[in-house]
Amino acid sequence: MGTLPFPRLSPWVVRIVVVAAAVQLLLTTVFTAPVFRDALTFVPALAFTRPWTFVSYIFVHGGLLHLLLNTVVLISLGPSVERRMGSGKFLAYFLYCGIGAAAFAVALNVIHPVSPFIGMSGAVMGVAIAYAFVLRDRELLIFAFP
Repeated sequence: MGTLPFPRLSPWVVRIVVVAAAVQLLLTTVFTAPVFRDALTFVPALAFTRPWTFVSYIFVHGGLLHLLLNTVVLISLGPSVERRMGSGKFLAYFLYCGIGAAAFAVALNVIHPVSPFIGMSGAVMGVAIAYAFVLRDRELLIFAFP
């Protein structure tokens, strides 16, 4: 891939954001029937009868604000982690974290019911943890308020 228009961004961070935004756009404009969102939502009690949802839920969001918050964190931390890991390993790690969050929900559902969920928060949290481990000496400003 050539140079990105914003040099701070990285290839897979951009692709993940584009896919999530495209899914959000399609679910709010073309595929508006609840059956479409329901088919992509992760339901821990039904996880093994709907295995595609271990990945599909990552790219579905509850609205524009939900997508925006996940995207801001991914764009803030993801490029540094992707450059450090390499693009292929970053994508595998991102998906591993998202699938891991779903697997954790399945395990937790055995002892306490877990509601259906959507969004890339679990995968983004994994990226944040990787950022904290591999770039531990960097200063990160969380809230830019005085």
